Amino acid sequence: MTRCTRRTFLAGTTAAFALGVNGLTVERRRPRIAALTTIYPKYSHSQQIVDVYRRSGRAAPVFNDKPLSWNWDYAKRMYDTAKELGFGFMAGSSLPVTWRQPSIDLPLGAEVREAVGIWGGWLDGGDIHILEAMQSILERRRGGETGVRAVEAFRGERFWKAFEAGSWEAGGWDPKLLEAALSRSNQLKPARETYSHVLPTTEELRRLAPDSYAYRFEYTDGLKASIVQFKGGIVGDCNMAARLKDGSRFSVQFYLPSYTLRNFFSPLDHHIESLFLTGKSPYPVERTQIASALLDRCLDSKVEGHRRIETPDLNIRYRAPSESRFGG
Repeated sequence: MTRCTRRTFLAGTTAAFALGVNGLTVERRRPRIAALTTIYPKYSHSQQIVDVYRRSGRAAPVFNDKPLSWNWDYAKRMYDTAKELGFGFMAGSSLPVTWRQPSIDLPLGAEVREAVGIWGGWLDGGDIHILEAMQSILERRRGGETGVRAVEAFRGERFWKAFEAGSWEAGGWDPKLLEAALSRSNQLKPARETYSHVLPTTEELRRLAPDSYAYRFEYTDGLKASIVQFKGGIVGDCNMAARLKDGSRFSVQFYLPSYTLRNFFSPLDHHIESLFLTGKSPYPVERTQIASALLDRCLDSKVEGHRRIETPDLNIRYRAPSESRFGG
């Protein structure tokens, strides 16, 4: 692969416009690492694309892989620029649109009180997948998305204290929702010999996934949500559960077929094609915008002693499309 310098990237974008392209993608390449954040150069690449758009007087739709940027300020500028120039802007992970087990979606307008998402845990890159996947469910709640008031990270003994707290009010999350999310797993590592599929105890999780961590989110409309990342291979898939106003629970797995097939990209590819053909994103880019912002603030909480961070700037409002857009 040829190294993509600023000059070759800009030249390539200009040449592509000369050929009359219908769309561009910005993907992750050659990151640098700072603190807990992987610094992908997507903001600088997007700015180079915009430079060409401004000079040519023409714009084309853009798909941005996974988070908009590692930095919330950059992500907001990218979003605002797309609005200013009026080009179709789509972003995100494959998880919100992959297949689900079972093949269900949260009823549009449902009243959600609390939610818990789980996965196998790796900082930054892994976090964005479960953040956006859970957001694709929660955005369908009554009133649509209204933003996030505060975030908080948990790690080490502080994580296990929250894990055993027994409720949000006590400093943790609803253990019944965690159990529902774990019960959706097809890849739950056996915690005991001779058992093929059994819910692990807290002691077993401490032994099998000692470096696990979590995030808690307080939404502006009162919704409470948590993400629990079990590091250590105890959970091999991405699941979430939510408690509704009437006390019932919704739970689902975001199904990822075998890595030898890699077929979970097919639904995302379909939506990217739709973006390029119609000039409009099939689902709100605000979903990725809020997930990108949450990831940035969560990592801030980690490096700042796992403190609770208020986020008045994350007053991101949007509504989910009435039609579900996942693979099936």
